[in-house]
Amino acid sequence: MDRLAALADILPPQPPAPLPPLPWWQMPWAGWALAAALLFVAWGVLAWRRTRVWTRLQRQAHAVRTDSAATAESAATASAATQLAAALREQWPESDWPQTMRTPLDDLRFAPRPDAARLRLIALGVERASARAARAAWWSPARAQRRFVQTLRAAALEAP
Repeated sequence: MDRLAALADILPPQPPAPLPPLPWWQMPWAGWALAAALLFVAWGVLAWRRTRVWTRLQRQAHAVRTDSAATAESAATASAATQLAAALREQWPESDWPQTMRTPLDDLRFAPRPDAARLRLIALGVERASARAARAAWWSPARAQRRFVQTLRAAALEAP
């Protein structure tokens, strides 16, 4: 018995059996990949929500520009100018419009024979301004609004 006790003190115990491998959903890379995917989706949804107003205005201006190119009828031009002014008013209050932009839009809306070429020029300016604002909206809505106003003011000053 003393010999067995002496042997037990000398020999180490058997190592335990290795644990089975973890399933794939418990691996650390799966959690990081899921977190990255959720972050990417959240960023995309936030960007879409910020840019959708500007892309809608851009599409409306493009539609007005192409419709006024197709039809030279004065009633359709006045109606398109009214629609463009209403869409523009949602993003930028009419009281803040520069006079160089307010006068041509009023002429288009209220003149007996509005000029379709002038409407196309204004719609092109609104389309470009809303495209630049949509790109700036990725960073902040205030930056997008500033970019929109700056671009429209520059377009109004360049117009003949």
